[in-house]
Amino acid sequence: FDLYMATDVYEHLRPKDLSHAINEAKRVTKQFIMIRPKPSKDKRKRLHLTVWNRDKWKDFFTDYGLTIIDIGVGDRVDYKNVFLMKVI
Repeated sequence: FDLYMATDVYEHLRPKDLSHAINEAKRVTKQFIMIRPKPSKDKRKRLHLTVWNRDKWKDFFTDYGLTIIDIGVGDRVDYKNVFLMKVI
């Protein structure tokens, strides 16, 4: 595939499962990954098991060898966390 896309998915995974998820994303695409973890204030972590801010997500993706091409910064809060990344 040229593009792997996941919206409103990664924040529902347990932090310990994120490495498997991102490695699988890298396995199935050789080009681009677009992930949109929705910002959440679910501090009780009932549905949103990984509650991270944008900088923490950015660090996570770069730690897994992804080159960030763009991060959405539109006026709407729900699009500020769109990460477009290149697989290296």
